[in-house]
Amino acid sequence: MKRGSILTLLVLAILGLVGSGWAADYARPDLIISTDELAGILTHPEIKILDARGPEDYKAGHIAGAIPLPHGKTQYVERGVPGVVAPVERLEGLFGELGIRPTDTLVLYDDIVGEPVTRLFWTFDVLGHNKVRVLNGGMSKWAKEGRPVSKEETAIAPAKYTAKPDWTKFADAAYVLVNLKNSQVALVDCRGPKEWSGEVASRQVKRAGRIPGAKNVDW
Repeated sequence: MKRGSILTLLVLAILGLVGSGWAADYARPDLIISTDELAGILTHPEIKILDARGPEDYKAGHIAGAIPLPHGKTQYVERGVPGVVAPVERLEGLFGELGIRPTDTLVLYDDIVGEPVTRLFWTFDVLGHNKVRVLNGGMSKWAKEGRPVSKEETAIAPAKYTAKPDWTKFADAAYVLVNLKNSQVALVDCRGPKEWSGEVASRQVKRAGRIPGAKNVDW
């Protein structure tokens, strides 16, 4: 197969137009991308690579062409509670300033596929952005393999971003209270076992313990 044909297949794969055989063992291979695949499409115009880490980590070295989007920027404090998803209008403005279009395929990464990238993935998912992938292995795998790393800021051309929120993917306290005894709703506590048991309190949470009925699946 010619080199151009191989690159075309890679682009089609990340855009979800062909299958991803490398990830056949995953239930949803369309939600992740390998470092090999990403390396082949770094400059594709419909791909936006988003760095979910903090500003200092981005400055120290990021994937060439990546746009900085610390996951904290998509959150705000509501009535003293931190980490609440920001209003849709604010997110539309932020994403537009970063040159993100609703039609773009987004590739998200942090260091180890932890809280930053998963939170950012969920935010885009709630906003109805259909083409979102997470870099399998994150920046740590990318750097370990000796792939292109840059310290230069990526040039950004502002764009218009319009969200199509899917609130069925969002649960607030009222929803949880109503469904505490609903056998069709499973509550999953992703914290550590000691936080789940109430032995220790979580970060920024004054009351130790868990929501009644929640099962513990440590992230």
